[in-house]
Amino acid sequence: MIGSRLIRAGAVWLDPPGRFERCAVRVAGEEIVAIEPTEGAEAAAIDLPEHFLLPGLVNTHVHLEFSASALPLAEYLQEAPEERMLRALGNAARLLGSGVTTARDCGSHWASLAIARRADLAPLALPRLLLSGPPVTPRGGHLHMMGGEADTRDKVLAMVARLAEAGAGSIKAMASGGGMTPGTRPECATYDLATLAAIAGSARDRRLPSAAHALATESIRRAAAAGFDSIEHCAFFARDGLGRLERVYD
Repeated sequence: MIGSRLIRAGAVWLDPPGRFERCAVRVAGEEIVAIEPTEGAEAAAIDLPEHFLLPGLVNTHVHLEFSASALPLAEYLQEAPEERMLRALGNAARLLGSGVTTARDCGSHWASLAIARRADLAPLALPRLLLSGPPVTPRGGHLHMMGGEADTRDKVLAMVARLAEAGAGSIKAMASGGGMTPGTRPECATYDLATLAAIAGSARDRRLPSAAHALATESIRRAAAAGFDSIEHCAFFARDGLGRLERVYD
């Protein structure tokens, strides 16, 4: 195949059947185009006889600017945008080192979208990244401190347009409150169906995938009806008689 190259390894993971087999992988650009037998000479082949090949791991929901400490929000609020970007780069590099070759960041500050715009300037090898930037959220809503507050339909549409222009590769919306943000209620839906549909539709018009944070049962219903590409968490949260969060599956 013109413009392609063959990678021959000790074994390649195939699923199905769900096991390593003796074969080779043909790649054209950044795309795997075929699995082929290892027999036959090919001058452009890359030979890795002592290695195993398997698909890269994909993490669809990370927050690269957060630490792994017990107080990630407190640390986030104390750090400058430049410091958060450094943390994001370090976390992304560690993901790649652990085998994650694609990751979607589901919420970060505006400044970190520079990683998406100028991946060629990254000082470290990074996985493929889809950065959502600030989630579209009501005033005072979940992760509002990232800079994506928008209340009305016109404002959420303007926010989606701004995110796309800034280099976001995905649009994230907060369809419910969240446990990390004081003053929000995870068991309560935020945006109405029409507003969520406007966000998902605007993302689709720009050929950007959309994701909705949904912890409350009603927020799950609305996000599904609005046409989001993915619904994150789906916790089905409600409050019991003592005010404690519980999962009531519907």
